[in-house]
Amino acid sequence: MPVYSPSFASFANPANFLVYRNAAQNSGSAAFAIVNFDTKFYDTGNNVDTVTNVGRFTPPYTGWYHLDASVGSSAAISSDAIVSVFKAGAEYARGNRNKLASNLDSISVSITLKLTATTDYIEINCFGNPQFALGVGSGPIATYFSGFLLATA
Repeated sequence: MPVYSPSFASFANPANFLVYRNAAQNSGSAAFAIVNFDTKFYDTGNNVDTVTNVGRFTPPYTGWYHLDASVGSSAAISSDAIVSVFKAGAEYARGNRNKLASNLDSISVSITLKLTATTDYIEINCFGNPQFALGVGSGPIATYFSGFLLATA
């Protein structure tokens, strides 16, 4: 009986990315502010803008995408914090709300959603009350945004 051996050459994903915040930035001050993910760890389809609309993901295909984002604090501060996924400029999904108390605390959001290639884009926003400094570093350890295409629609 022959053994089935799949070919993985056809599994290339044009929307697979991990970006992070490498330069200093603050959260919003009692309001949401776009997190400017300025450094690419990888971005197979070059779908995340790190120049003009810094941190914006634009889907190359209409389909189902899975997205994850995490925002950390760079200093010990007592701040009420929220991270949200904004779709085409409007809040779409809110992550956990947390009272950040140390530089080891973080907030996150994770969602699977359908995106349209011609009209949608995703930005991660962060709320702080009071405002706090986002965790940054040389790699996706503190503040990052990742995603991948699950299926086209």
